[in-house]
This record gives sequence, C-alpha cells and structure tokens, in this order.
Amino acid sequence: MTIVVHGVARVRSDMLDAVLRAAALMSNSSRAEPGCNRYQFSQDVVDPTVLVLMEEWASEEALQTHLASPAFAEFAAIFSRAFDGTPEFVRFSAHDGEPLFG
Repeated sequence: MTIVVHGVARVRSDMLDAVLRAAALMSNSSRAEPGCNRYQFSQDVVDPTVLVLMEEWASEEALQTHLASPAFAEFAAIFSRAFDGTPEFVRFSAHDGEPLFG
C-alpha cells in the first residue's frame, strides 16, 4: 500500500533561504532512501514563503524508517523553528491510483 504525505507550511521570511537549502538536502537524501517514490518541495507561485511538500512511500515501514532517520531529525529541527503559523501535514493510504487526464 502506497503512503502519500501532503504538507503545507508558511515559513518566516527571515528563515526562507535556510529552509530552502535544508529542503534541497532533505529531498536529495530522502529520494535515495529505500521505498521513497517521490519527495518534492514546491513554493507557492503567489506567496513564496508558503512551501508545499509531497511525498510518496512504497509502504508504511519505509515512511517510518524515513521519519526515524538522522537526516529527518536534522531537517525537522531547522524546519520547525521556521514555521509562521501552524503547518498542515496529512498522510494518506493510497490503495490504487490512475492518471487524472488520460
């Protein structure tokens, strides 16, 4: 069963550059982890302080291994200090999927 994580967080503008650097490192290391199908941060086109995270994991075990990794702990320490407001992170279990257009 595929696990999808979707997150939206507003980042303090004074922390944005540090968070973007940390997000790039986190993305690269996460994509190399077993079971990671996708790990992607994006910036809102209207408000660049809003970051969107989309993750896809092959299994719950792969996600839990990722969340227990030293790289995640290091990233979370930086990211959590940079929030402007309350972030929204949601996980979904995906049993099937198909292309939206096609």
